[in-house]
Amino acid sequence: MIRMKYIVVDYGTWFAPVLFCEATQHFEMANNVHGEVISAGFVRFTPTGLECYGESISLGLKSAPEIDSKMINKMLGVLDD
Repeated sequence: MIRMKYIVVDYGTWFAPVLFCEATQHFEMANNVHGEVISAGFVRFTPTGLECYGESISLGLKSAPEIDSKMINKMLGVLDD
């Protein structure tokens, strides 16, 4: 099973989820974006789309499962809202 990680970056006027491979540490990805990382965790694939869960130990941040999952699924075209 493919496991992916993610962070959500606050750019002030908009939020951007960033998905990446589990071999990369959350803090490594966070150090390469310009903005404040507000949530982080893991992504799993489900029959209805992607689901966010867990937390980032390296950043000391938890996921926001409902909000993050909806944002990522919308970005990928899985949700219409």
